[in-house]
Parts: sequence; structure tokens; C-alpha cells
Amino acid sequence: MPFRGDDATPTSAISPSQADDVLRAWIALEVLSPTTFSRPGDLARDGTVITLEENALPWDDAQSLPRPGRAVYFHLILGTIPMGPAVARMSAQFPDAQLDRLPTDHAIAASVILD
Repeated sequence: MPFRGDDATPTSAISPSQADDVLRAWIALEVLSPTTFSRPGDLARDGTVITLEENALPWDDAQSLPRPGRAVYFHLILGTIPMGPAVARMSAQFPDAQLDRLPTDHAIAASVILD
């Protein structure tokens, strides 16, 4: 149920079409404001990034197994896009007077969490 203001008092339930609208808006926000990174190490909490082209699969490595009381997961990045060309194409169709320069970082296009 949706909540009204800060008092967390439930209001009436939303309809399925309203739920679809909320989901579409959320997807649009995710697509139009992606998390970006300048270098792959920015994506890891400790800066450790393993490329699959150069190494064995990390989940096959015994050192990657979780220590007692800890969990390990792998964030597998399937693809990235450079933000500069993407923003340039969007700006050509939808001009933005506040855009003073094109970004130089990348955004994740698709990823999978392996746990």
C-alpha cells in the first residue's frame, strides 16, 4: 500500500495500471541516469577486478570461497557503453542547455550477480 507523507499511514492500494506506470518510470530513471565509472576498479569495493579474458574463472578458485561468517558473490559485467557518444546522441534529439561537456566515463549495459 502506498504511504502518505512522513506519518507512514497507508492509503488505498494502487491499481495494476498504476503499478505498471510506477515500474515504467523506475526503468526510465535507471536507463536515463545510470551509475557510471571511470575505471573498472571503481566498480569494486576494494578495487579488485578480475577480467575473464586473462584469468581462470574466479568462482573455480579455492581462495575465492567465503571465509566462515562471510558471503562471496561475483558481479559479472556483460557489457559497458561509453557515456560520451550516448549523451551526444541523446542531446542531439533532446537538447539540454545545462550540458556543458560530454562525460568521459562508462556505464554498465548489462550485468549478472552470481552468488
